[in-house]
Amino acid sequence: MKNPSKKIKESRSKNRLLARLMKKKTEKNQIDTIKNEKGEITTDPTEILTTIKEYYKHLYANKLEN
Repeated sequence: MKNPSKKIKESRSKNRLLARLMKKKTEKNQIDTIKNEKGEITTDPTEILTTIKEYYKHLYANKLEN
């Protein structure tokens, strides 16, 4: 049977590893730059959000007919 303090240390070690892996995954999913409608590249988070919203608004406004 393992020592309780050893189990705690192993658990903390695993938690730190998982936290680092999640941080890397989150960083990969984050959009840092985007090209707007005018073709300009921006890094402003508010403008990135606006550009994405406008893109999807335009995408779903034009419904295709079968």
